[in-house]
Amino acid sequence: MSSQLFQTPAATLLGRYDRDHYWAALFAPAPARAAFIAVSAFAVELALVRERVSQPTLGLLRLQWWREAVERLFRGAVPNEPVAVALAGAIADRDLPRAAIERMIAAREQEIAQERPADLEGLVAHVAATAGEAAVLRLAALGVTAPVAVAAARDGGTAYGLAGTLRAAAFNARRGRTTLPFADATEDLWRDSGRPRLAALAKPVATRAHVLLDEARRAVPRPDRGSLAAFLSAALAAADLARLARRGHDLLAPDLSGPPLARLLRLASAAAMRRY
Repeated sequence: MSSQLFQTPAATLLGRYDRDHYWAALFAPAPARAAFIAVSAFAVELALVRERVSQPTLGLLRLQWWREAVERLFRGAVPNEPVAVALAGAIADRDLPRAAIERMIAAREQEIAQERPADLEGLVAHVAATAGEAAVLRLAALGVTAPVAVAAARDGGTAYGLAGTLRAAAFNARRGRTTLPFADATEDLWRDSGRPRLAALAKPVATRAHVLLDEARRAVPRPDRGSLAAFLSAALAAADLARLARRGHDLLAPDLSGPPLARLLRLASAAAMRRY
């Protein structure tokens, strides 16, 4: 990857907020790296909307702006916004599925409206529409649209998103919110005394993530070099879930992500072996 590509606004945003996919871009074929970074930065941009606004109405307005921007992008008009400019390039160069982009926006609108999933199935559906569809976009950015690969990427991305939901659960609870459908951020279970119940609540989510990983691996056990980068975050999900299991699914345990260097080495190992 060229130094110029590292210095683009989209790459800078990605490197600041999503190191996992910033690093994964290193393993994308050179012609596809800009598109891979663009769609990954777009996913970050949507996820940050809730963090950047003081009122839900402002967040919904920002997401509506993105809805309208996407419509313009697919007509060839480019808004003067750095991530939109990068996304426009990816749309022009690759056959990006517009439906996946729109599903991501809709899912973030539900978040802003504080429509928390009612149960495990709702959580999985929500994560599939965010992290799962982001993985589909990354695969498309790599030029891969085969249905089997798309389904596997979505499953792997959803597993990564579920693992991330568990990793961030305590952090979000401290800020007064949670995406877990069965754990209120204000409950006493987020104190030390609640650890056993939290672990019992986390385990079904982790189990579902494992199932999705297994399904992805059965469908695409060894991605080729052209599609590999879209599957690498699933390798991190596997490591995160294993780490969480070793700690008894304790969501209050420190450093559930592991050291950054270990994450990078895990990506490099998965890329070298073409396994996730």
